Amino acid sequence: MTESTEISILKRIINEQGKEIADLKDENSYLKNNEEQYSHLFDNTPAAITLATIKGKLLTANRTMTKMTGYTLEELKKSNMQDLYENPGDRKTIIEMLKKKGSLINTPMRLKRKDGSIYNGLLTLSRIHQTGKDDMLQCICLDISELDKIESEKKILQERLEQSRKLDSIAVLAGGVAHQFNNALAAIVGNIELLEMTAKPGNVYARYIKPVKETAYRMADLTDQLLDYARGTDFKPKNFPVIDFLKETLPLLKQSMKPGITIHTDLPEKMSFIDGDYSKLQMALSAILSNSSEAISEAGNIWITAKEITFTAQDIKKMPDIEEGNYIELSIRDDGKGMDKKTSSRVFEPFFSTKFYGSGLGMSAVYGIIKKHEGTIIVESALNRGTCIKIYLKSVEKEAETAGPSNRHLSKGTGNVLLVEDEQVVMDVNQAILEKLGFTVLKAKTGQEAIDIAESFKGDIDLTLLDVLLPDMDGVTVYSQLAEKRPGIRVIVCSGFSADGPAQSIIEAGARGFIQKPFSFKALSEKIREALKN
Repeated sequence: MTESTEISILKRIINEQGKEIADLKDENSYLKNNEEQYSHLFDNTPAAITLATIKGKLLTANRTMTKMTGYTLEELKKSNMQDLYENPGDRKTIIEMLKKKGSLINTPMRLKRKDGSIYNGLLTLSRIHQTGKDDMLQCICLDISELDKIESEKKILQERLEQSRKLDSIAVLAGGVAHQFNNALAAIVGNIELLEMTAKPGNVYARYIKPVKETAYRMADLTDQLLDYARGTDFKPKNFPVIDFLKETLPLLKQSMKPGITIHTDLPEKMSFIDGDYSKLQMALSAILSNSSEAISEAGNIWITAKEITFTAQDIKKMPDIEEGNYIELSIRDDGKGMDKKTSSRVFEPFFSTKFYGSGLGMSAVYGIIKKHEGTIIVESALNRGTCIKIYLKSVEKEAETAGPSNRHLSKGTGNVLLVEDEQVVMDVNQAILEKLGFTVLKAKTGQEAIDIAESFKGDIDLTLLDVLLPDMDGVTVYSQLAEKRPGIRVIVCSGFSADGPAQSIIEAGARGFIQKPFSFKALSEKIREALKN
């Protein structure tokens, strides 16, 4: 064999070995890349993965495990796995179950971190048999504490939704009750006014009529507030004296206080008036007193004071959210547990509550009510030293409206009035009122009767006084039928509900006006005059 041939064979062998070496290098590189990928996947999976002996010695764990528990890998290897359970005996129970089943899937367990905090884990465990060696335990753990929180929040939201539905049902019931009360009061007020008109001057009973009449109108105000609650109306201010507001409201709120709480008041005999939404201010005061009551553990005191105050240009530098002028300061102070600075700074935040579920109207809603009145509210509190809430509302010089308008200077008329009313006692008193005002009354107790009269009556029907709720059909249907039978018919909607209740649709359809029960002679005569004008 020539030298050149030997060299050629040697070169070929070297090349083949070189190729094998290159292939081996490529394979090692592939394996190395796979190892890195698996290592990355092992460490960064959201589940904690461990491999330990049956006896509890940790062999390895991924990075998620160290983050979840707060231990380093070295610390975990030195510890016993049972130390990671809230109840160390739980691991023994798991081992016994594994001996029987071989594996456990999605087993909930209370676990413990290095700092002692407890979290909820979901464990999937499998037992690995090794020939001639002790079995190993592989565990995959998910921290489901956040899921539990979400589930807990979901449960709270569901309970709140259920509570909201209950409140909606109560609101519907409240509206119905207020409507029935107003129907009854319409009969009372109407008959009182008829009695007042027929009583001779100096009659022995005359002095008893006024207080009964005023009380009836007070009851009408209370049912109006009940309707406000039921329908959740927008801000509707009226002029009233603060002292009367407090004297009427506090007795109602005292009934809901705990027996051991004493309310002390320091109120002047007379104060200025305010323009405010009566029912919403009652809700705000109720919420504040409720919070004060909650802050008092058993027996305690609440002090309520009111005074007039003037803010100058110098004063408003310290209170930038208020204007110069005259105000009513209402102070509610309790000797309850009070709040620390951090808590008191958050009381007006939406959804903030020191109670787990919250209770009643939140202080953020109270803040909104007071700001709607162009006022301001301040909280002063210290832990174990009670809380003082001060409300500032603008005072006005207007005179308050007197209860029950006077019956003098009634606007009388002539013509035919169709009275549509299903309550007989209300029908009778309204008929008497209309006849006193000079009208001839056509009576209908149902919607169909009213439609039949509109179709069959030969004369003019100058006006219709239409109740909203009738036994056979709703007021909107009756109105549309009346308008079809008598084009251009003038209708005044009359209801125990307010104008923004069921009557709103009839008003939008073209009714000439609205009057809420109970009403006075004067109020009805003026409403009729407006409807018949032009």
